[in-house]
Amino acid sequence: MKKRAKDEKEFKRRSFNFKQMFPRAKYEDYKERIDCIIFTYKVNGEEVKGYALRPKGSAKLPIIFYNRGGNGNFGAVVFGAKMARLMPLAEQGFIVVGSQYRGTMQQGGLFKDEFGGADVDDVVSLVHKLKYLKNANNDAIGMYGSSRGGMQTMLALKELQSTVKTAVLSAGNYDLLNQIKFRPEMEMVYEKRIPNYATQKEAQLKARSALCWSEEIDRTIPILLQHGTLDKRVNVQNSIALAKKFEETQRPHQLSLYENDDHGLRKNKEAADKEVIEWFKERLR
Repeated sequence: MKKRAKDEKEFKRRSFNFKQMFPRAKYEDYKERIDCIIFTYKVNGEEVKGYALRPKGSAKLPIIFYNRGGNGNFGAVVFGAKMARLMPLAEQGFIVVGSQYRGTMQQGGLFKDEFGGADVDDVVSLVHKLKYLKNANNDAIGMYGSSRGGMQTMLALKELQSTVKTAVLSAGNYDLLNQIKFRPEMEMVYEKRIPNYATQKEAQLKARSALCWSEEIDRTIPILLQHGTLDKRVNVQNSIALAKKFEETQRPHQLSLYENDDHGLRKNKEAADKEVIEWFKERLR
């Protein structure tokens, strides 16, 4: 913080905000009640980092598999993200598991993440490994994807089908071609990460766009869509269009639009988080 702050006043403001977001009492409470596990697993010869948050005790609990946003190291689930977003889920009686995706936080691994390519195997493989997780109810697995994680969740569901009982998608990108028009700078990410992008642009983007193939996923899986109407990173029309597709294919779903809210639903965080918890509790128990 001292390196980033331009003066003492800004440093004090940053320190204050940090302590408000991560109060020591809350940290100590989580440390007392939740196991925070970091591990490495192999997928087709690639070493991938993962994590699990588990309420302490012996009860058999449902699982929420979290798919992160971002790409490469940007968006990696560091401890602060676990404490702010995932521990509140764990304390409600869920085991929360996630993959960092290949190459993340690894020397020489910067561009191994293919933004919805081979990295989807990192999710699918880890879901299959959940049977080795202590005190986990493998008949009650939900999936939660945020931003890029929404795309990742839909891609994984296509492979996993009824292994996952329900899903929540928050501010996801489901039409990558149209998203370029909304946010042109994303094409730089696609060019760097997606294999054969220069010669197969349309085919590669459609392969990652759930609007093109969502009906291939088990239609009994209920899905909650959340999105802020003033999201400047991912166009809210992504979720609106996918909800329409769900309606056409008679998939059980719910579309929750948060008026005048941003990509992270910061203005309605409490309400959005409550909706996610209630959605999973109702469908995984």
